[in-house]
Amino acid sequence: MRKCLKFILKRIKMDSKEPICYKKNYIKEVLGRIDFATPLTEFEKALPADFLKIIKNEFPISENTQGTIQNIHIDKGIVKDNLERYTEWTFHGKDRQKSIKVSSKYIVVSLKKYYNYEDFLKDIINPVNSLMKDLGNISIIRTGIRFVNIFDDLIKSYDDLQKYFNNFAVETFKNIYQPDACSRNILISEFLVQDIKLRVQSGIYNSNYPAPISNKEYLIDIDAYYDFPHVISDFKEYFDKLHNQIQSIFEHSISNELRSKLNE
Repeated sequence: MRKCLKFILKRIKMDSKEPICYKKNYIKEVLGRIDFATPLTEFEKALPADFLKIIKNEFPISENTQGTIQNIHIDKGIVKDNLERYTEWTFHGKDRQKSIKVSSKYIVVSLKKYYNYEDFLKDIINPVNSLMKDLGNISIIRTGIRFVNIFDDLIKSYDDLQKYFNNFAVETFKNIYQPDACSRNILISEFLVQDIKLRVQSGIYNSNYPAPISNKEYLIDIDAYYDFPHVISDFKEYFDKLHNQIQSIFEHSISNELRSKLNE
């Protein structure tokens, strides 16, 4: 099992483009996703041979399932809906800690264990490069990354929030109504930064939800994406920019004391 061992503790600038890697992380899932502007009919019955070979190098366990989308249309006050079915090709890593899902509509890579950005990028960029070789410069409607961090063994008391996280993360819980009855306390913030849309959820997660908070787990869930038409050859550039924004928000959310703890 590889771990990232290099890290220089320094004041982080919000526009830092250098990937930061700690010895330890609390990442529960990382998602990378692209959505095609129009469905790739080539993927309905089979995947291109070279594309499939690239995927199976990293994701040797395969299965295919049926995905569904419910479409709702309103015409002259009458609501009509129909269920659209499509083939979803799913591949898992050897230990099932990572997977890739491919359909005519999207490609999604999911990691349950995250080591570094380079490995994450490789898991999605290699299939994307193969796809460009087979099908040309495909149109994309959305490119996104999501990091879900749950700090599940740090918070012994609410005083620890101020020790490990930025003040804005703490303020929402200070004056909450009936804290003993609270099941979750999560702040949702949305941003638009140079065409990047960001949705940040942060606060007390509580895995025993909907029961009142007993597990003081802290959530930092950052979803960043472009949702305008672009081409797949721009994927690497956009993916790097999305990762940079996520990293900046994460670093802004934590304290130097937590940085030191993550690097012990």
